[in-house]
Amino acid sequence: MQEIVNSLKSAVKTLEELKQWKKEKGEIEDTFYHCYKCNDVSATFHIDENGYKIAAMCDCYYSKKLEQSKEADGISKLFKTKTLQNFKPQSDEQREALAIAEKYVINFGSESLAFYGRVGAGKTHLAVGVAVELEKKGHRLKFYDYPTLMTELESLKYDSTGFRDLIGKIQNYDVLVIDDLFKTGWREWNSKKTIIANHKEYIYKIINHRMVNKKPVIVTTEFPIDEFFDFEEAITSRILGMAGDNYYNFVAQTNLRTEFGE
Repeated sequence: MQEIVNSLKSAVKTLEELKQWKKEKGEIEDTFYHCYKCNDVSATFHIDENGYKIAAMCDCYYSKKLEQSKEADGISKLFKTKTLQNFKPQSDEQREALAIAEKYVINFGSESLAFYGRVGAGKTHLAVGVAVELEKKGHRLKFYDYPTLMTELESLKYDSTGFRDLIGKIQNYDVLVIDDLFKTGWREWNSKKTIIANHKEYIYKIINHRMVNKKPVIVTTEFPIDEFFDFEEAITSRILGMAGDNYYNFVAQTNLRTEFGE
């Protein structure tokens, strides 16, 4: 028992020293704290049934960890500005697309979601808004804008282990969001667009794996569906097949934008 008491005393002393050290570094002020429950030490104390003072991690510690995780997954900053609640439709198209997004959240299962078409329609806002709601339900998300995704994968193409680990993670997140699919990495010859071979291979591996394993993907692309089929039929057919009725194709020519744009 004495060993336990000594251990607890040591823990308390360590936390007090940590608090003092943070004060000296200027990370904690005496009169202002981000968390008044623990005074920014990230730990709190309580008395157990035997009268011992017990140290425990504060709720703010876990909140910070969650925020850091979201930052690492590329979604934290976007989640603060783009929600379904603050999506303000300004056209019939946007109202229809918002209804599809809201219905998708309510009925969420293994199906995917896709928004196609013109720049400025609000596709990214809707995709992130859906992701916000799914994250609230406890699903682990990964957000990628397409150029960043390709840059990360290309950087590992000569590192087979690193590449395999990264693409494996991307294939197996609960929900994967790919914004602006095929925004870069394509060529046009005689009015025919083709994807760079490596990029096509990467995306096919990701989409096909998620299709086989019934893992949803949320996709936005500035290409209308008919152009997308001409562009890359195998990948497009899989995305549409995974989405079922959960897609919208923005085709009207208009300068209307949502409050937060694309």
